[in-house]
This record gives sequence, structure tokens and C-alpha cells, in this order.
Amino acid sequence: MDFAKYENPVEYTKATKQAWARVESELYQQFRDDALKEVGLLNHPKADKIYSLAWENGHAGGFPEVFNHLLDYAELFKD
Repeated sequence: MDFAKYENPVEYTKATKQAWARVESELYQQFRDDALKEVGLLNHPKADKIYSLAWENGHAGGFPEVFNHLLDYAELFKD
């Protein structure tokens, strides 16, 4: 049994939050890269700006909504 959380709960909580933030960041980056690849914009010179716009307009609706916006923008930027 892990007693660290009982011996120093503040440090345990801090470490747990940091670990969660790391995993969340990795999953966010994975979604971003996978979504850009799926719509054919992964190596586009303006991929960051396009994704940021899709995120800004769609994140309130979750990842599916961000992806839908990205699909719409991809039509404008693909050759």
C-alpha cells in the first residue's frame, strides 16, 4: 500500500496533479497531431494557426467540434 499520500498529503496531491497535467498535455498534443494528419494539414506551414482557430471556435463543444471546424478550414487551405 502506498502510504505517501497519508504521510505528506500536500506533496502527494501536488505530484498527482503534475502527473495528470503531463498526461493531459500529451493526449491533447496527440489529438492535435492526429486531427491535422487526418485532414491533411499536419505539415502545412500554417497548421498551428489553423488548429488554433479551430480550437478557439470549437473547444466549448469538445474535441469532435474542434475536429469539425478543422475539417471546414482544411478545405480552404489544402492545395
